[in-house]
Amino acid sequence: MKNSLILIFGITGDLSKRKLIPGLYRLLANGKIEHARIIGAAMEDQTAGQVLENAKSFITDLDPVIWQKLVDKFSYCQVDIKCEQDFVKLANLIQLERQKYNLADQTLVYCAVFELLYVQLTQQLSQVGIIKRMLRNTHNWCRVVYEKPFGHNYESVYQLNQSILTYLNEDQIYRVDHYLAKEIVGNIAFVRFTNRIFESLWNHLSIDSVQIILDESIDIESRGAYYERYGVIKDMVQNHGLQLMALIAMETPKSLQGSDMQAAKSQVLKKIVCEDGVLGQYEGYLNEHGVSNNSQTPTFAALKFVINDPRWYGVPFYIRTGKVMPNKVTKIVVKFKDMHCLLSKNCPPSANVLTISIYPTGGFDLEINAKKPGVNDEVMPVKMSCCYDCMFVPQAPNAYENVIHEIMQGQTTFAVRIDEIEQAWQVCDQIEQLKLPVYKYAPKTVGPKELLEFNQKNKLTWI
Repeated sequence: MKNSLILIFGITGDLSKRKLIPGLYRLLANGKIEHARIIGAAMEDQTAGQVLENAKSFITDLDPVIWQKLVDKFSYCQVDIKCEQDFVKLANLIQLERQKYNLADQTLVYCAVFELLYVQLTQQLSQVGIIKRMLRNTHNWCRVVYEKPFGHNYESVYQLNQSILTYLNEDQIYRVDHYLAKEIVGNIAFVRFTNRIFESLWNHLSIDSVQIILDESIDIESRGAYYERYGVIKDMVQNHGLQLMALIAMETPKSLQGSDMQAAKSQVLKKIVCEDGVLGQYEGYLNEHGVSNNSQTPTFAALKFVINDPRWYGVPFYIRTGKVMPNKVTKIVVKFKDMHCLLSKNCPPSANVLTISIYPTGGFDLEINAKKPGVNDEVMPVKMSCCYDCMFVPQAPNAYENVIHEIMQGQTTFAVRIDEIEQAWQVCDQIEQLKLPVYKYAPKTVGPKELLEFNQKNKLTWI
């Protein structure tokens, strides 16, 4: 993208050093931001060199030549979000960069800051002219990216969005969920809608249940204040979990492009109902910095959903996610209904299972039944596997490389429309209304012991 300005607020934070700066490095390595300038802003008293050096260890296969290019096109400005004069200083720096490098009036602002600061940051940027309301055209543009979570419940989302719309048009606002930018997640819709063998079976007549597993092996990593505000439901289920469910459950969109996909996901999100669940909190959470001594914030959730739609009549959808699980695993498991048995042994045969693996290795596994060698009346499950990462990862872009590049192109593929967010928060409000108790569980175990009763009640085996 030629002659553009990329401004990242919160450049010293974890998201920036672990994801955004490595994403910018990859974009530069692939020749996609050759002529862009990058300015980072944060409250810390650091140099541009120090900011980039802190992110260096998160870049794999670092090429010194590419790294130097990133260093040469990066500037840093110390900005206190409460100080109007600091934003004047930032605006002056941007003006100098525009003149020196002949930049076009094309600005991408990435807000990698706490959600509570979104309105104040947007206001400050608007008052000094760094961002401005612009109509969509072919050359000049201003786009602002807001990370998840966007709001903390349904009511707050409306207020937050209305405040931001004071300064920007809707088509300038990008509320991103980086999970949608993962290559294997982007493939879910392609595999489903370009293969007749799946789409014709994608309904309650053939599918028994769907599991979405988002297990994390890490704890809250010194983010006690953040986690106390959000917890596992708002941090993982509201965005990643429900977005994956929507991709699996949506009706056929008009196209596989951003706005049509958003419309299809929105239609299914409004039909999701949470029926039951189990919540947990890992032992030791209360000792984390910033956590209340009597906190009931959940760090684990196993939830049962139904979708009030004829396609999914009677099909349960389950989401499981938690901190300090035995392993980091992200996958979707589509379990098909049992077949009528024609055998004298192994009756009924194992159900067919489609597993979409997102982490640790992206790919697709379809488990089918085949004749057991040497036995005439017995079957065994076998897997037909596609290791997507094995074939494509060396040249595939990472999630944040995708996010930044697509938004600079004006694409909405990885953005979540406001009605999707509102509907997802309504689902989370439903979960809160269930008033599920929060049970303790030992770190590195799969949730509290009460999960066993939930599994038995729903005849559920996590795959």
